[in-house]
Amino acid sequence: MPGIVNSHNVSYAYPGEFEDVIRNATFSIPYGSRVVVLGENGAGKSTLLRLINGNHKSRTGSLTIDTHDAFEETQLRRRVKYLSSSLPGYLLHLKSQHTVGETLPGDDSLQDRVETFLRAFSLHRETSLDALSDGEMRKLQILMHIVQPFDVLLVDECTHDVDVVGRRAFLDALSRATSGLLFDSSTKSTVLYATHILDDMQQWATHVLHVDDGRVVLYEAQDIPCIYSFARQFSGLSYSGIQWIVGTFNIRAPLFPEPKPLSSLIVSIKDFDVKSLFLQNRHRPQLVTPELLDRCTVAIPAGSRVILCGPNGSGKSILLQLLAGERFYSKRNRSDMQLLIGQRECFHDTTLVADIAYGGHWWDEVEPEWNLCVEEMLTCRHADWATCAYALYLIDLLGIDIRWRVNEISSGERKRVQLLLRLVPLRSFIFLDEATADLDVALRQKFLIFLQHLSLNKGVTVIYCSHIYEDLMWWGNYALFLRSSQDFCDTITMKYGRFIDGPSLEAQGGSFLAPKTERVAGVEDTL
Repeated sequence: MPGIVNSHNVSYAYPGEFEDVIRNATFSIPYGSRVVVLGENGAGKSTLLRLINGNHKSRTGSLTIDTHDAFEETQLRRRVKYLSSSLPGYLLHLKSQHTVGETLPGDDSLQDRVETFLRAFSLHRETSLDALSDGEMRKLQILMHIVQPFDVLLVDECTHDVDVVGRRAFLDALSRATSGLLFDSSTKSTVLYATHILDDMQQWATHVLHVDDGRVVLYEAQDIPCIYSFARQFSGLSYSGIQWIVGTFNIRAPLFPEPKPLSSLIVSIKDFDVKSLFLQNRHRPQLVTPELLDRCTVAIPAGSRVILCGPNGSGKSILLQLLAGERFYSKRNRSDMQLLIGQRECFHDTTLVADIAYGGHWWDEVEPEWNLCVEEMLTCRHADWATCAYALYLIDLLGIDIRWRVNEISSGERKRVQLLLRLVPLRSFIFLDEATADLDVALRQKFLIFLQHLSLNKGVTVIYCSHIYEDLMWWGNYALFLRSSQDFCDTITMKYGRFIDGPSLEAQGGSFLAPKTERVAGVEDTL
């Protein structure tokens, strides 16, 4: 019996290109399946999903959805939904004008489902869109796609900035949809989910669709004992590969520049209070940043690797932007408030800019006319990169071809380019906001090892904000938890991937991110 999505000898090449990015793909996806789509950056995952969605027409072969041609039959748009990694333009356009409730569907038959997802995602109807964080905007995008019935849902790496609780609620909703329970329908929906975030996928997926350099193979999940190991295996990185990287990476070499030493090399936050920042929005002059931190005090030692955790909207990105000098803050009513790196005050001491590498404000999509190659962009930022061993090592580590043009590469490859541009030259402080969300499993591990060596051997202080815990158990030595609407901020020492006298990072993070009002038991302030 044919499945709902059927591909037979499908090949596709981008206009003007001679090499196929999808090659002779043949597979059949059963009705009601939950398919995780795996593959390295640039393997063709997004292209395959766009072919199924009817955005592209295959060069050869046939691709059908429930016997209808995926490209020719336009009525399929009502039955097939596509969740991309980029926020839709209409949400960004509405951001300065509307509340969450005003963007939601008004159909009375959908309201119970809408309310269920609002609670699951900790969203509120009366909240203005311009008061939402990136992760909360992503939750709203997801909500608008899954409250209405669908036959096929195509998910292209859209949960990289969603917190653990929200991601699990989303997976649970998809499981109910594929079981015919979400929409009270006898028809079971089918989901294809392309992602590099593999926690919880072992229990969730019924099938694995693996894309490797344009070749597509469908597996049953029960035939794959560990999806995470499977993804790493095809990425060419095993545990022995990790040891090889550690053994041969010589960051002590004289060619690698020493970061400029600072007076005390410490990040100090004393009695810091985001509600007193008086940050005004240009569209709504009376809108003041909501209360996020209340008299928070933290001291971070030099050379630390700090994992910054918290639910969407808790202020993680704002805190990193403040530390990096990307945001202005005023102390007019709080002269005792401090936000220092060394003895220098963030934002107000402009000499700090030369010592901080900040990775945030990532661009996911680029305009077609943005026809710049990596070499040109890198030369603009660092004219001597070609003779810098650190820059050359990063290019090799990230697998970047400096001839790439940023309007022709995948979102994961664009993230690699952005990491290169942000991290060259070597700085004393590295602040990263969801920097590895678009990277494949193998590259994420290699990059974290690279950051660890900068910390251990060069004394670089790294603050790393992420909702992906898979590779962090061995990496950090401190974890900084933020919780929205709470008046505290805890720093917890980590040892061998576990908190001292506490549970694992993922268990602690999952419980901490849950919408509670009490402090988590067993967590001790160590600084």
